Amino acid sequence: MNGKQNKLSEEKVEESRNIFLQLDKDCDGTISIAELVEALKLMNQNPNEEELNQILKEFDKDSSGFLEFSEFLQIVAYIINESNTEEELLEGLKIIDRDRDGIISCEDLKLFLTCVGERLSEDEADNLLRDLDPRGEGFIRYSDLIRNKASVK
Repeated sequence: MNGKQNKLSEEKVEESRNIFLQLDKDCDGTISIAELVEALKLMNQNPNEEELNQILKEFDKDSSGFLEFSEFLQIVAYIINESNTEEELLEGLKIIDRDRDGIISCEDLKLFLTCVGERLSEDEADNLLRDLDPRGEGFIRYSDLIRNKASVK
């Protein structure tokens, strides 16, 4: 997880402020962890317990168990950035998937990884493909890549 703050539009900041204020029932300028979960659900996010703990570890700077608006805003920026990254990954996969069946051959992916963008060496590509195709099937499904997107970053 990356704690860098991403730039949010004024509209998204205002929307986040409204959600925060709605959930800050005692008007003390903080929301509880339970309220954070509620806020995330309002943003169509449903983190599991492990993801929630990671978010708290990363963004609850004072380890109080409560989030101030600035901490909450960083979480919103992180979530938006992660969503965009997943969309970008899917778009990239569609380019590689010639027959558009949701499956990419390891051969095509290796060619892409070693020839386009920030190119990997043959060894780096082979290592990545071993991780992504541990059963040696010779192909990778989009859904598997999305689940393991941290491996491709």
